[in-house]
Amino acid sequence: MTNFVEFIRSNSSFAKLACDDLLFAEYKCPIKESKYPIWAQANYVAFVLSGRKIWSYNDASYELKAGDAIFVSKGAHHIEQIMDKEFCVLLFIFPDEFLEEVLEYAKYVRKKRPEKTQKLVPIKVNEPLQIYFQSMASFFTQKQSPSKQLLTVKFRELVLQLLNYQNDPTLFSFFDSVNASPEWKFKRLIESNLQFNLSIEEYASIAGMSVSTFKRFFKQVFGDSPGQFIINNRLSFAAGLLKKPGKTVQEIAYESGFENAAHFTRMFNRKFKTSPSKYRADN
Repeated sequence: MTNFVEFIRSNSSFAKLACDDLLFAEYKCPIKESKYPIWAQANYVAFVLSGRKIWSYNDASYELKAGDAIFVSKGAHHIEQIMDKEFCVLLFIFPDEFLEEVLEYAKYVRKKRPEKTQKLVPIKVNEPLQIYFQSMASFFTQKQSPSKQLLTVKFRELVLQLLNYQNDPTLFSFFDSVNASPEWKFKRLIESNLQFNLSIEEYASIAGMSVSTFKRFFKQVFGDSPGQFIINNRLSFAAGLLKKPGKTVQEIAYESGFENAAHFTRMFNRKFKTSPSKYRADN
């Protein structure tokens, strides 16, 4: 899977500005239709300048066109381009730690104890946000780049705009989760990414941990090793999909986080003592 943040950071063809872990970029891609999974170790806001793309995660799918914006929490999801015209988007990438700092600065009070949070949250682009995005786009047309201090202030403004002008409870549910316990956040992160073909190293990167620390904390939270827990949950998820009509075994393997159908079938046989096709027929 593609590390979206590192792809943007390392690609010299994109206009971008960075300050520590904050990254602001203008991302363009050519006209071609493709759906692909990506993962990011940081949250981001995307504002579409031209073209259309679909952001999706499990059953949630949002088509964005010019003038639309979306908030995406760290982890894995899908992006699909619609064959139309060149796609261009402004990306504002920031880690949890920055969000925590701004929420503390704003004296944000949690509205309730967080439950499940949505990975994708469409943003209503009102006039203040429209002006903000336009002002940020103008940074790429100036001869002199903004200072790191100014860029940090502008990122802080984005979060404050979301706090002040958005009323979507799913967005505030995510804000409520930022200061939740490390165990709760870790459990949410793992469970919300199980159906993607992420490696242990990629999970650790998203969690902001070394691999060894990740494995120890995983055992502490779930009482099992990461490899065994993840494969068992993917297989259970796949078994549920096999009971429903419409999708092929290959499609179910992919949607359950397996690299290919052969690996999925081998693991499924080992756990359920039957093939996916026979399991479907019997259920």
